[in-house]
Amino acid sequence: MISFEIYNKIVLGLAGLMIVSIIVTAIYMEPHSGELTRMGGYLENEFGWNLPQERFLTPLFKQAASLDEYDQYYDVVVFGDSFSEDVARGWQNYLVAKTGWSVITFSMVRIALDELLETQTYRNSPPKLLIYQSVERYLIGRISQCSNDGNHSPQEVEIDMRSIRSIDARIVMDRRRQDRSIRHLLDASPVFNYWRKSFARKVFNADMTKVHKFRLNTPGLFSNDKDDHLLVFTGDLNLKGTTSNQIETTQCGLLELQNRIQGTGETAFLTLIFPDKTSVYSDYIDDEEYRGMSILSRIEETPGLNIAKLKAEFDKAIENGVIDLYLPNDTHCGFYGFKMSADAIFEFIAQKGWIAK
Repeated sequence: MISFEIYNKIVLGLAGLMIVSIIVTAIYMEPHSGELTRMGGYLENEFGWNLPQERFLTPLFKQAASLDEYDQYYDVVVFGDSFSEDVARGWQNYLVAKTGWSVITFSMVRIALDELLETQTYRNSPPKLLIYQSVERYLIGRISQCSNDGNHSPQEVEIDMRSIRSIDARIVMDRRRQDRSIRHLLDASPVFNYWRKSFARKVFNADMTKVHKFRLNTPGLFSNDKDDHLLVFTGDLNLKGTTSNQIETTQCGLLELQNRIQGTGETAFLTLIFPDKTSVYSDYIDDEEYRGMSILSRIEETPGLNIAKLKAEFDKAIENGVIDLYLPNDTHCGFYGFKMSADAIFEFIAQKGWIAK
């Protein structure tokens, strides 16, 4: 029978070993800065971006937490998801810097579009432009209804945006946070998160996370150390099996929404859809089963729909060697992708003749 003293030594030894293991792992691990590495239990050491990213020292647009903050006229109102919520690196900054227009952004996760359109500010001082932004994977679910009355001819609108005046914005180049502070070393939760999810993958070949890892047939598309793999949000995979009827309903629904906004004759409507990460890197995924899932090209070719076309431009950027168009540890764009998006919006507006002379 083990004596109480020996038992205590064993328990204390195991506890000490656990503490040392946690500290050593925490020292090895870099703090999580990407949502995919955090959710998936992957290492920032392997998937964190290494090339600098642009950041605006002072955001040039207003990110509204509620409708109460909509208390004055804005040239542009953005109704979008998380791709429109990065105040430091977001595409709205590049659009404002290029044009001088005033921009306010509302989250479709927290605010309903009908509520926004019924506000006193919107009704009394409507914007020149409303941008409806969505990521590709959620578009079918968000625009899932159409009246089917056969009346989907585009409602044209004539507007004059303010004259263009570029803004000198202070931009800095950030490197990814890699410091291992005392607070980081004392927080055991990332270590346990990494151990638990890695153990399930390696021992049971089971992934309990919302992150999927693909092998790439072409390295060098990202600046992370493990650049022959691609981390994506599993929601991207839901587009597999999307039917033509679903796409047509979404096309119809977007046209109806456009006609509704432009029906007043005072506000133009523009759709902005960010491609899924799997769509942008589809040709480079080793698993052919998950290639060609994108629906965005069809959406962008909807007759009469005002839409800034990103898919072909993003594809071309990858072919031309742009690194970190999307961040390797995150589901969102790097700064270059956001900058391209602002350019696509401006180009569409210019082609429509909406810019004041």
